[in-house]
Amino acid sequence: MANPQLNIGNLDFSDIKKSLKTYLSNQDTLKDYDYEGSVISTLLDLLSYNTMYYAFYSNMIANEMFLDSAQKISSLISLAKPLGYVVPGATSARAVYQILFGGGNITIPRFHKFIGTDENGRSYNFYTINEAQTDGTGNAEIELYEGSNFYDGVQVTLNEDRTRAFISRTDIDIRTLVVNVDGDEWQLSSNVNDQINSESEVYFLERTDAGFYIIFSGNISDGINVGYGKPLPENAIVTVSYLTSSGTVGNGINSFTTDWTDILDTEALITRTVVASGGGSLEPDIDAVKFFAPKWFSSQDRVVTKNDAIAILTKELLPGLDDSDTKLSVWGGEENDPPYYGRFFVSLLGDNESEEIDGETIVTALNVLKQKCVVTVLPEYVGPNLSTMIVRMNGTSNQSRTNKSPSVLQAEIATALNSEFGGSYRFNKEITSFDIQRIALSVDPSLNIEPSSISSTHEINFSLSQNIRYFSFKNPIKIQTGTINSRSVQSTPTLGYLGYTDLQVVDSPTNIDSSGWAPLYLVRYVNGSYTYVTENARNVIAGRVNYERGLVEIYAGMMIQPFTLKLVPQNVTFRAKQELILNPTFQVSITAEA
Repeated sequence: MANPQLNIGNLDFSDIKKSLKTYLSNQDTLKDYDYEGSVISTLLDLLSYNTMYYAFYSNMIANEMFLDSAQKISSLISLAKPLGYVVPGATSARAVYQILFGGGNITIPRFHKFIGTDENGRSYNFYTINEAQTDGTGNAEIELYEGSNFYDGVQVTLNEDRTRAFISRTDIDIRTLVVNVDGDEWQLSSNVNDQINSESEVYFLERTDAGFYIIFSGNISDGINVGYGKPLPENAIVTVSYLTSSGTVGNGINSFTTDWTDILDTEALITRTVVASGGGSLEPDIDAVKFFAPKWFSSQDRVVTKNDAIAILTKELLPGLDDSDTKLSVWGGEENDPPYYGRFFVSLLGDNESEEIDGETIVTALNVLKQKCVVTVLPEYVGPNLSTMIVRMNGTSNQSRTNKSPSVLQAEIATALNSEFGGSYRFNKEITSFDIQRIALSVDPSLNIEPSSISSTHEINFSLSQNIRYFSFKNPIKIQTGTINSRSVQSTPTLGYLGYTDLQVVDSPTNIDSSGWAPLYLVRYVNGSYTYVTENARNVIAGRVNYERGLVEIYAGMMIQPFTLKLVPQNVTFRAKQELILNPTFQVSITAEA
C-alpha cells in the first residue's frame, strides 16, 4: 500500500480539497470512489471549509499574540500592559492659541471654555487643560483641547480595599484626566521607582476594553514591595474631571472665542490662533501604539527624561557620586529661551574646583547619551558659564552687647557666608537673601542687618571674539534708570566698533519695546564723563536686553577684545540654572550704632 501524505503547505479552500482528494485516492479503503460526482464531494467541501476556518482562526490568534502583528485594540491593550504603556482612548483635537496684550501676570484657569467655529459655522467646545499665566507684557501661549463633554468633579466608586476605581468610558482623552482625593490633586505615575514612597500622592492608569482603571497602590502589598504610593484614607472621596473627544470632527478649526469677563482686559486684548486644531480621533492609532509601547518599556536604562540622562551619566562617568546634581546639569530644549526642540543639553564640571572638563570626557558623555536617547532627540554639550556674584551688605552693631569690634564682626560674617555658600564650583547653587541675613545675624547678638541693606551684582567674563555675544542670565534683570554708571547692564571698556579701545555697552531701560527688549548703546568715558558713540547723528545700538527673561545680546563686531559684563539681578535671591555656575563673594560693612 502506498504511503499517502497530505500537502499542508497551501491553505486555500481549493488547495485543501485537492489535497484531501489526493490523499483519499492514494489509499486502499476509498480508492475507487468518484470524488467529483458523489456525496463524498460534499463531505470533502465540509472538511475543506472546516480546515480553512481553523487555519484562519489559528493565524489570527498567532497574530494577536504579538505586538508587531496585532490588529485588535483589545490585543494591543493586553500586550502593552506588561510594558507599562497605557493604550489611550480617544484623542481630543488640539490647537495652540496666543494672547497678546492681555494684561501682565493674569491667570487663565484650567478648563476655561472656548468656542471653536469651523468654516461651515458649526461650533465645538474647547478647553484649557492647564492653568496659564500671561507674562509681564500680557502675552501667553495656551493649548486648547476639544471636548464633546466636560465632566467636572465626578465622584467615582472605590472597590472594597480602596485600591481602584473604574471609569466606564473609552472616549476619554487621558491627557485631560484630573484625579482628586479629598480635594487634593494626585499625580499620574507611569513607573514604580525609588522616588515614590509611602507619602507620594500618585495613581496609576490601566486600560481595558470598557474603560480605564484608576489604581491607588498604597494599599497593595505583597509584604516585600511596600511604600509605593500613599494609601487612601478609609472614607476617602475620589473625584475625576476629564474631557471626552468628538474625534476627527474637531480637527481643522482656527477660529476661537471665549468670555474674558473677570479675566483679561478686553479693551487692549489681541488674540490669534498659532496652530489650527488637529490630531482628534475616537480610536488610538494602532501604528503609534506599536511604536511607542516598546520605546516606553525600553526607557529603562534609556534616556527619555532628563532624570534618565542624569542617572546614565552618573552611572557611566560619576560612579559613587551621591549628589550628581552638583557636577552635571541636564535640561531639555523646551527649557531653553528661546526653546530648541529636538535637543537636550548637558553641562559637566571637572574635579579640583575647575569649571572646565577635558574633551575626552565630553565625547564619552555624548556617545553614551546618543546610544540610549530616544530617536530624533539629540544631546548637545554646553560648557559651564561662570557668574561671579558680589554680595554687598551693610549693618550695625550694638557695641554694648559685644566685646568684638565692627572690623572683627565684618571678618566673621564674611567667613560664615563663605563657609555656607563658597567652596568648589557646582551646578544648581541657590542663594537667598533670607539665608544671607540669617547666617550674618547668627554671628553675634549685637548685629542688626535689614534685608534692604543687602544687594548684589553679577560679573560674567567674555573672551576675544568677532561674533555675536549671547548670555542667558536665567533670572530677571533689574530695571534701573538714572546715570549710566547706575544702570543694570554695563560692561568694562574694551576694543570694538570703529577701532575705539575704550568702548562700553550700557542699557537704556526707558526704551523697552512691546516684546520686552531694550537697546544696548555704546558709550565711552572721556574727560570724566560718559558720551554716546553716534553714527549719522544717532546713538549706535550695540545689542539688546530682555529684563524679564534675563537675556543679553551684543551684536557682532561691537565688542572684540575680552571684557566683563556687569548685571544687576531683580532680586538678591538667585538660582544658577542649567549651565550657569555661581561663585559668590561677600563685601560686608559693619558700623557701630550711634
